[in-house]
Amino acid sequence: MPENLWPEFFKTAIYITNRTPTKQLGWLTPLEQLYHDLDRPNPRPSIAQLRIIGCRAYTKINKILK
Repeated sequence: MPENLWPEFFKTAIYITNRTPTKQLGWLTPLEQLYHDLDRPNPRPSIAQLRIIGCRAYTKINKILK
């Protein structure tokens, strides 16, 4: 893996860890526990938007209309 991408890998690992339930928290995620501790509405964390590292990605370039 390119060395310049390692910071992104670390951020992704932390992101996933904060959205993974743990036994220590009664099968809550750290994010859910934080919201509970702050007495805020508790959103259900999702990792559905994540993709495999190295998967193909495409950029859509819109044509400028004149």
